[in-house]
Amino acid sequence: MAEETLAKVVDGVGRGERGAASELFAALVPWLNGLARAMLGEGRPAEQALEAALVAIWAEAPRRAASGIPARPWAALRLHRAAAGQRLGPPMGEPPQLPKPEAYLAANPEARALDPDALIAIRQAWIFGLGYDRLAKLHDLPLAGVRHWMEDNLELMRGEVAGEEPGLEDLSEYRVLAAERALGLLTEEEAEAFAEAESVLPELAEEVAAWELHLALLAEDIPPVPPEPELRARLVARLFGEEAQPLWRRLGIVPAIAGGALAALVLILAVRFGLVTDAELPEATTPVAEEEAAAPAATTGPALDASVAAGRLTAELGPVLAPEGDEELRYWLWLLPAAGPAQPLGAIRPGGEVMLQLPGDLWPEGAELGVSGDPAPEAPILTRVAPVLE
Repeated sequence: MAEETLAKVVDGVGRGERGAASELFAALVPWLNGLARAMLGEGRPAEQALEAALVAIWAEAPRRAASGIPARPWAALRLHRAAAGQRLGPPMGEPPQLPKPEAYLAANPEARALDPDALIAIRQAWIFGLGYDRLAKLHDLPLAGVRHWMEDNLELMRGEVAGEEPGLEDLSEYRVLAAERALGLLTEEEAEAFAEAESVLPELAEEVAAWELHLALLAEDIPPVPPEPELRARLVARLFGEEAQPLWRRLGIVPAIAGGALAALVLILAVRFGLVTDAELPEATTPVAEEEAAAPAATTGPALDASVAAGRLTAELGPVLAPEGDEELRYWLWLLPAAGPAQPLGAIRPGGEVMLQLPGDLWPEGAELGVSGDPAPEAPILTRVAPVLE
């Protein structure tokens, strides 16, 4: 996805647009997942870092446009910070091979003046969190000389861009320190001293931020990796509260029964990840042959028909012969997401019809409707159907 388009998607997330979250997930998350795995391997730390980064992206999206930072490196920075919190100690063993930074070099031709091995070392420091000791071993350099080697190349990395920063004309010696701080290469004592200097010289913090943004461009060539399907469900739980809590209660919706059907109910879908737009809806389902339609449904509950058209879900429950003396027989309607627990939508009587208005003509991808005979979360689903998307 082009940067301009991605920026609009991120800004749409910041404005709470329902379709933007789905577009963001499709356009950005596979690349961020590949970057997380490059940083931390294929284990739980990478998954946790990706989730934390997406939560940060969600929370900070309203402020991104004002910052002027391009959306893609802005997102990579959030993952970089989350990954730093997941590292339990110095990385061990041989780090994985990285693809050549062709996209970075195409956008930053001044970096072609670097020693190619130094550019590799800088990427290893940023992506893997390697310190000077590991870099010295990997590149067969003495520990006393690896820092000078890196510093000399960092001075070349941004060309004259850093020299043109206002307010730093008399602080040129701090520029490489700012790069080392952004890479996490300063010792604990050096980092503390630099933080003190930042408190009186805001220009230093601005220089570190400029380096962070520039270094994030080193991740452009990391190949995408599709995330696990369960990621969306976990994100929904983190962004919208406990999954076990009923959807209608989280949203302040009180189901109401009017005659033989629910009153028109506005369903504000909290499942902002996994929504499909009109353009993504499948073609109209081919009508079922009369012989197939006449066949009994393979369920133990009442018949349930559901369709989505013009932004409205319509669900009809078939008639049921009520036990003698039970004139108030009711069933319970559930939203069954593709991942995660069922969410109650309210009660419905046999022969009734439910109309749920879907803002933005959206329906959760892969979700179904279900009917149970009891409102308890553990109640078995008697009938389940996938709404026909018309």
